[in-house]
Amino acid sequence: MERQKRTESILFWIGMVSAVYEAVVNSLVTGGVNMPPLVGAIGVALATVLIYCNGNNPSLREY
Repeated sequence: MERQKRTESILFWIGMVSAVYEAVVNSLVTGGVNMPPLVGAIGVALATVLIYCNGNNPSLREY
């Protein structure tokens, strides 16, 4: 196995975008903003992607 930089992995960036989206939506909902159902559906999909990205360590790569 060879190590690579996390920032060079597409999974890392997808996971980061997913985490930021969830944080922004959660803070808006906590602030009392009414969100359309599509925002929630996108959040559920991105939560699934975030779980996948966290479970697949992008800093390890096999050759």
